[in-house]
Amino acid sequence: MDLENHLITTGGAGRNIHIFLDHFYRYFREDHRVILHHQEGIKVVGNIFGTEAMSIAENHIRDDWYGGMPLGHYDIKFYRMVWAYDIHSFMEAYEFAEEFLKYWLERLENVPNY
Repeated sequence: MDLENHLITTGGAGRNIHIFLDHFYRYFREDHRVILHHQEGIKVVGNIFGTEAMSIAENHIRDDWYGGMPLGHYDIKFYRMVWAYDIHSFMEAYEFAEEFLKYWLERLENVPNY
């Protein structure tokens, strides 16, 4: 879903959150979702933008996953190499997600579980 449609579903709220969630698209295309489009990503959003941003992130992710919500970048129901847009891109995105999430999840401050 593009930015304008995400903004419609959130009543125009959270432009920066939508941009943040999708900003890896230019590097990994469809496989960018493995980085932040899951429950771990919602926690990162809460840490960066505040807990009030978590519901906007959840809405964005559910819109992109047709109502689904992956647990994390490791959730094989949503992220499988065989489903990847491009296997090389997927592997790069997955490896990046592991490092990116390790960094951010170690720094969580008072962000509720999602």
